[in-house]
Amino acid sequence: MLQPDDRRTSMIIWGALVAGVSMFYAVVVFVIPPLEGSVGPELADTLLLVAAALSVVTVATSWLWVVRMRLPARPGAAPLSGPALARTRLIVACAICEGPALFAMIVFLLSRDVRVLVPFALSYVALLAHFPGESHWARLSGTAPEGSGPNRMIRG
Repeated sequence: MLQPDDRRTSMIIWGALVAGVSMFYAVVVFVIPPLEGSVGPELADTLLLVAAALSVVTVATSWLWVVRMRLPARPGAAPLSGPALARTRLIVACAICEGPALFAMIVFLLSRDVRVLVPFALSYVALLAHFPGESHWARLSGTAPEGSGPNRMIRG
């Protein structure tokens, strides 16, 4: 069962990761002036493609692979389960989304190409969607959400 401290800690971790990306976005867009002649149009297009590919692959990975991720246990130790497993998976999923968002902001800083805001937005929305709510937490920990009964749509 989820303890209040486990849930609170996970929300703080998630919030810190979201705040870091949000602050970096604000600094790049509103504080740092455009850099003159930092990258040419060919390199900007290449970096845009890299940012888009990173964003798509890592968002898919954060939702499809992380919930199935098995963590190696130390010899003789019990494997992680429950809230500890969910918290670890949440950190990995958020970090996987955070990296491409930060990369897209660096590309935007260098090129000021507004098209790179699309991969940024995809990664940022995926990071926001990893909020450790009940259903997502249950998915990460491999348990059923609290208060959920059997699915009446499935016979068995």
